[in-house]
Amino acid sequence: MSRTQVFFVLVAVLATISIAKATTTFDGQWRGEGKATSSCVDTAAVNFTIKDGDFVTFSFTGPKGSTTTVKGRILDNGMATIEYGRGPVKGTLQFQGNSFTGKMDSNCGVREVSGQRIN
Repeated sequence: MSRTQVFFVLVAVLATISIAKATTTFDGQWRGEGKATSSCVDTAAVNFTIKDGDFVTFSFTGPKGSTTTVKGRILDNGMATIEYGRGPVKGTLQFQGNSFTGKMDSNCGVREVSGQRIN
C-alpha cells in the first residue's frame, strides 16, 4: 500500500469514529422539577447535562437530600432510563424537542418530573 492509500484509509477510519460520537438531538443543559406523588408536599429540582447522548452531569435535589451520580443514555426515540444515587434508584424520562417528562424515584416516593432545555 502506498503512503497516499494509507493516508486515505486513516482519514476514513477517523471520520467513522467522529460520526459515531457526533452530538445528538438531545445534547445540552436541562432543568426541571418534580412534585412528590406521596405524602411529601415539597418539590425537587433536577438538573443535568447531556453530551453525545450520555448524561455527563446530574443533580436531583429535594429537602431530604441530593445526589449527583448518574448512569444513563438517551435513545434515538427520546426515551431514557437512568440510575442515580445510592442503591441505585431508577427513573424514566421522555424527551421531545426542548422538553422532557418522566418519573423518578426519590425519598418521597415517585416524582413526576418535567422540564426543558436551558441551552
